Amino acid sequence: MAEAEAKSPRTVTVACKLPHGIRIRGYEKRGEREQVLGGGVREFDVWRPVGPYIRIKGPVVPAQFQALVEVVGGYAITSGVPAEVFEQFMEHNEDSDFVKNNMIYGHEHRGRVISWAREHERQKTGVEPLDVTMKSKEGRMVIADERLASNGITEAMSRAGADFDTQGA
Repeated sequence: MAEAEAKSPRTVTVACKLPHGIRIRGYEKRGEREQVLGGGVREFDVWRPVGPYIRIKGPVVPAQFQALVEVVGGYAITSGVPAEVFEQFMEHNEDSDFVKNNMIYGHEHRGRVISWAREHERQKTGVEPLDVTMKSKEGRMVIADERLASNGITEAMSRAGADFDTQGA
């Protein structure tokens, strides 16, 4: 029994806040050769896909499938992801904004992933629906969503003659 457990592949549980999730796949580095202009051959490294795609669930799903996706703190939880593939994916994408900004996280212990997702619940992805409501504050209209206020909407609406303030958001 212990031998069977030792041979089973390691898996991780992944928390993903990218709305529609992501598909990952393992890659293998191989040396290949090609002919060059003028004769001769050069050797170079190329990464070739190996194995099937692995679907990492996202928190946005149609209503009829919501029961199939566990969401904690705005993160969809996917269990049983091959650890080697996930680690390689994270290493190759370490400079990506979604990795730097904690949109995806994985660990061997499910409880740790759930705790991490709860701790990062306030983390914004930047693709949440905009709050386009406006509020009246001290006689001026205030934009509710700070992303609108910070993207120059203030100046555009001022030119249109609107009387509002973005500072109260």
